[in-house]
This record gives sequence, C-alpha cells and structure tokens, in this order.
Amino acid sequence: MIIGKGDLQPRDFGHRALNKLMGDLISEVDQEWQLAAVYQFLEAWIARRHIRTAEQIGQDADQAMKELTEGLATAHNAFIGDRYESRSGLLLDDLRAVRRQASHLESELEQVRRWQNGQLGYDTRWLYSRDLDDEDRDARERQTSEVAKLGSLMWRVEQLEKRAEDVKETGLRELATLAGVGERRAAFFASELSVSLRAIDTFGGRRFEQFIGTLVEDEGFLIERCGGGKGDKGGDVIGKAPQPDRRRLLAQCKFLSSPDGRIGSQDIQIVNSARHVYDAQIAVVVTNQGYTKDAREFAAEQGIHLLDRDGLRLWATLGDPLMEILALNPLPARPAPLRLPA
Repeated sequence: MIIGKGDLQPRDFGHRALNKLMGDLISEVDQEWQLAAVYQFLEAWIARRHIRTAEQIGQDADQAMKELTEGLATAHNAFIGDRYESRSGLLLDDLRAVRRQASHLESELEQVRRWQNGQLGYDTRWLYSRDLDDEDRDARERQTSEVAKLGSLMWRVEQLEKRAEDVKETGLRELATLAGVGERRAAFFASELSVSLRAIDTFGGRRFEQFIGTLVEDEGFLIERCGGGKGDKGGDVIGKAPQPDRRRLLAQCKFLSSPDGRIGSQDIQIVNSARHVYDAQIAVVVTNQGYTKDAREFAAEQGIHLLDRDGLRLWATLGDPLMEILALNPLPARPAPLRLPA
C-alpha cells in the first residue's frame, strides 16, 4: 500500500450508514486504485495551476494595455504625432490578442479540470492501465480526449507567457522612445530654433529656399548650392553628407501662398531629371502646403521624397531630423544647429 489504512482518519459524517459506506469503500481500495486517484488529482491540480497562469497572463496584458494607453496620452501631450501613435496602436492590438488567447486557454484548461473532477468517486484505474486491448484503448482515448490535450495546452500556455513578456517589453521600449521623442520635441519647440508654420507662410519663395538650405545645413550636410533661379535645373538646395557617408541631397523648394495650393506631378518630373544632373542619391521636394494625388503617385514610383505641411512642421517646428522623417539612414552625426533657422 502507498498509504497505510491507519495513516488517515476518514471524516465522521455524523450518520451511521454513511460512515459504514466510507469504511467499506476504504477496505476495497488497493494500491493501484490509490495510485490512479493520485494521478487523477495531480492532473487536475496541474490544469488548475495553469488556469491561474493563464489568468495572470491576461491580467498582466490588461495592466500593460492600461500603462501603454496612459503613457500614450502623456506622450501625445508632449508633441507626439500620429506616426508614433500608429506604431503603439499595433502594440495595443498585440496585447489584446494575448488577452484573447489567455481567456481561450483558461476555458480549455477548465474543461480538463471539470472532466477530472467529474471522475472523482469512480474507480479510475482504467484511465492509466497499461494492460488494455486495442478496443479498450481506443475507447479510453475517446473518453479522455480532454485530458489528452493537457500537454498541448501546457505548451501553449508557456508559449503565450513568453510572447506576452516579449510584447510587454517591446511596448515599454516603444513607450520610452515615445517619451524621449516627446521631450526632445518639447525642448526644441520651446527654443528659439523652432519656426512655426504661420511664420513660414510669410516667407515668400526666395526666403523659403534660404530657410530650407539652413535646415539642410543644420542636418549636417555640406551646402554646395542654396537658392534656385534661372539655370538651377530643378535643384534649389544641394548638400553633400560628410565622410564616410558622402550621399548628396537635392531639395526642390516650392512655396505656395494659397492654403489650397497643391504641387502637381510636372514639378516632381523636373526633380526626377534634376537628381541625375546633380548625381543626388536623395531627392526631396519641400512645400508649405501639399501635393496632388498624381504628384504623390509619381514620386512614389520614382523614389522621390515629398515633404508636405505636416512634414515641414516636424522638421522646422518640432526639430525632428530630416533623415528620420524620410525614413532614411541617419548621417554619421547630427551637429548642433549652427544658427537660427529663419
């Protein structure tokens, strides 16, 4: 016997017939029955423990979503644009997916636990017997299909736990990045270097070109040409990155007085030709307004970058690096601004 009959004292039900029934059952229990009952209990216990694990994963995902949402609200107040919020929106979607999977696993594990609890009080030696013919073994597998999934469920819980931790860590890193960007933008916005769109709209064409040239220089490019006019061949500002980068940037500056003004595809075609003339690896058109649909489509086809009013605000008003805005590799080092960009 695994457990001697004298080692445990059965419960006194206060009812003679029930106490006798319990005694009779105990006298019939053999070693295999006891061992089967232990197996059964431990399987139910494992399922119950992993139910708690799945519940904790879900709760952690809820807390992470709350922290990320609150952090995003704070970051938004610190000049974070939609481009950063959209990335964090994907992280929130990942956390919601983790939450849904955790709830599903809780349900499946609960089915295993309930099935095992439903067998309590029965002779369950057949569940674990090695001495079964094929027919009995097939019958057992059909009846115990929920329990047979236990190993697979454990693996899924472990994988979900790892994924939840990865998503949470990624979210915290993104949130820290958002906070850093927000602080950087807030500091630049409060400085004398920040130039508002309202101020830019008063510049006029010539001053706008000089202004963009200053911004390009403050990015770290060595200015080879600044200011368009007759014979510029579509290149208002030409800058070359310092060694070891050596990329050349061509900027075409398009100042529009009307808020409804839009740059058309013909202007983008001129830039497309100009970048070959100047051997420019980076071609960008900058305007204080916007672009037509045809202009955007042509620029996308030719790999020409378009900086509209929103992009100009990020660059001139909030101080974002141009290479970051254009999603290009940064220069080796971005120097401190040399002068007021106005």
